[in-house]
Amino acid sequence: MLVALRQGLSTLDELLSMPFVADAQGGVKPHHVNLRTSQEFGDDETRDEVFGPVLAEFEADRARLAQAITMRYGKPRRKNLRPYFEDGAPPDEPGSSSFVYLTGWFLEIDLWQVGDRGIVVEVGHWDKELPLQLMLVVGDLSPRRRPRPLPHRRPYRPALSKQAVEGKATSPTEAAE
Repeated sequence: MLVALRQGLSTLDELLSMPFVADAQGGVKPHHVNLRTSQEFGDDETRDEVFGPVLAEFEADRARLAQAITMRYGKPRRKNLRPYFEDGAPPDEPGSSSFVYLTGWFLEIDLWQVGDRGIVVEVGHWDKELPLQLMLVVGDLSPRRRPRPLPHRRPYRPALSKQAVEGKATSPTEAAE
């Protein structure tokens, strides 16, 4: 377990130093590493017998790593991701692209902040047949300037003729003449 903990902290150090890349929506793509992945779980009678003990192992590994991160960086804050599930635009706050990404797995997370980076270590499970994942995610929490909107341009409208102004034009062509 000590080797796995050291490996997790070493991976965290690497992720904290890596630059971020823009995602397709203009946000910043978080760094995501699965420190551990379980077997897939069949949809049969033995699933419940196998799943419970494996989940307990993953949660224990997560708790050890979370404790080590807390010793380094202080207590995490609990972050509610539910607003990112709602229709429409997600909240406009630093880290929103990372939070949207994490909604694939979680409703709430523990979030440690180190400068302008956020650290998340959680046990993820996308669907009941899929493997468990001990996930380490580092996201960007810096306030980013939003891209400037393009200057508002008026749609092209041809100059109106005297007939159009007076309401006597009978066709769009006559109105533009």
